[in-house]
Amino acid sequence: MAKSPCIRAIPQIFNYKPRNEHDVRKHLTGFEGKEEAEKRHKSLLKFLKKYQPLDSDLITRLSRCRRNHRCRLQSCPMCMRRLRIWFCDQVAPLISAVPREWLWVTLIPERHCHPEGSLAEFKPQNLIEDLRRALRSHGIKDIVICGAIDYCMEIRKTVEFTPLYHWVPHCHLLVRISSKQQSLLRTAFSTNLPSSTLVDRPVHIAPLKSDGFEILRPISYCVKARFNSVYVPPRSESKPKAKRKKQRMHGRHQAELASFLARNKLKDRLVLIGAKRVQKSIVLSARLHVRKTNARATNFISYTDAFRFDTSW
Repeated sequence: MAKSPCIRAIPQIFNYKPRNEHDVRKHLTGFEGKEEAEKRHKSLLKFLKKYQPLDSDLITRLSRCRRNHRCRLQSCPMCMRRLRIWFCDQVAPLISAVPREWLWVTLIPERHCHPEGSLAEFKPQNLIEDLRRALRSHGIKDIVICGAIDYCMEIRKTVEFTPLYHWVPHCHLLVRISSKQQSLLRTAFSTNLPSSTLVDRPVHIAPLKSDGFEILRPISYCVKARFNSVYVPPRSESKPKAKRKKQRMHGRHQAELASFLARNKLKDRLVLIGAKRVQKSIVLSARLHVRKTNARATNFISYTDAFRFDTSW
């Protein structure tokens, strides 16, 4: 029997204080509060005990998570809330400098979908490498991408009304690229992510229309801690494109996803291209930003706090 991957804690970010102008808790209406995160944490523990009772290590770590002694697991709603606060504070200054030069991109690669019960076979780094390969194949170099991998359970009913359950990993990305290369970017992703019977629209690219404090909404959505199921009705000649419906993810699926996420590194969730995490900061490395907004980039790096991380995470 193969040895189960060990549980991995994300870097310590819970003593991090976001800057007031980028504090998502103060400026974004509807951002989850502590009480909501604690409630989902309790529900998740119940689901794990019921559907993943053999994962005692994860259950123990989550049950011991409390203030000043956080478990720092990506499956923990309370710890992921802190990760979202940190991510918003780091990415917001990059976008607020030139918000109209950013795009909102959603990618759904069918090759990375997995049936229910086999999510452990998904390799996040393979998906991220596919994105890098698509950019390289079209000669796209001067680009900044900040985003994350999201997860959804798709419930698709066939003509016989037998439900089929599939995990659909996908990416929500904030992309900065020159206007001249935007059509090339669309071509690069569309060529490598063709549509299929399982994924109707694998590539969605739109201008980022948010401004002011509202730019925090798409940033926080990239690393959202609540995951949903999507119900896809059976197709027919009269309804070739039936409307998809979001619904709460079933407890057994939440337990499977929690077990998977707890064994991922932080780099398995975040998608950073043309940018990188240096200790507790996200800094830019793409020439596009340095060439056009060098002064802003310098200011951003200078007032970003520095912390030490274990580089093995």
